[in-house]
Amino acid sequence: MKKILIGVIALTALGLTACGGGTTPPTPETPVVTPSFTLSDQAVTVVNNGAAVATGINVTRTGGNTEALNFTVTGMPAGLGVVFDKSPISGSEALAGLKVSAVNVPAGEYKLTVTGRSQTVTATARLTVTVTGGSTSPTPVPTPVADVTYVSAAANSTSISVIWSSVTGATGYKLDRKTESGTYSEITTSTTTSYTDTNVTSGTRYIYRVRTVTPNGISAGKEAPIVTFTGTPGGGGTTCCKICRNSKPCGDTCISYDKTCHTPGGCACSGRSIMFVKIKDCPVVTVNALGEEVKIGTVESWLKDRTLLGTK
Repeated sequence: MKKILIGVIALTALGLTACGGGTTPPTPETPVVTPSFTLSDQAVTVVNNGAAVATGINVTRTGGNTEALNFTVTGMPAGLGVVFDKSPISGSEALAGLKVSAVNVPAGEYKLTVTGRSQTVTATARLTVTVTGGSTSPTPVPTPVADVTYVSAAANSTSISVIWSSVTGATGYKLDRKTESGTYSEITTSTTTSYTDTNVTSGTRYIYRVRTVTPNGISAGKEAPIVTFTGTPGGGGTTCCKICRNSKPCGDTCISYDKTCHTPGGCACSGRSIMFVKIKDCPVVTVNALGEEVKIGTVESWLKDRTLLGTK
């Protein structure tokens, strides 16, 4: 009896049973779950050159993942924009909001790759963007119209002579006038670069403004210094709106000696008249190699140089 009992105790200690001879199965191990996350694919449609469209990438976290996530996008063509509302997002957020826009992008479907990264995990998703409306250009901004570089107004005994520089590409010039305390009104549109204003009142201070006219529009305008008329409108005396120095008069302008004038007589005067013009502020101009008038002084300043007397 003692021998039987001792045998049973020995078998039990070895993990065996006396009747079946089998073993006790081990306890299964609990699997280890690594914190991670996945991103959802998304599709969005935007209108070319239209407003940005809001959408988002869903974040599914597993294993207790609470890491902050940063996002990047690759595969974008020129003109297509993807901007995340914020990056990184915190570990408690499950949506990465973003906005998609298209500027001058050919119409079609574009498959972009969104990559999310934490300190330990990287995941990707597909962002499919459909652009409609074709590749169109925004409304072009018109080129500003250049103003003249200078405007001069000189009062003589019977009128006020206004001259200004030329502008390349101009089709004409609008001349505006106002009194010192008044508002501008247009008095003429000219294709030349000078005008003689005889509709003036003695003792009145005038301001003139020249606006350039081109196929692209009209410039803001450039003002001449204020001028006071003290003469008698329509009175006698020599009237010249400009003196042609080293050039010859042609209507209201000066031209090179080698050019033929086809314009009736105007207010431009020969340089030989400089001694006889009693208008100290009357401009003296010459003509450059491009045939453009260039102001080089006034009658008063030129008369101070006695070497000019009797010259052309």
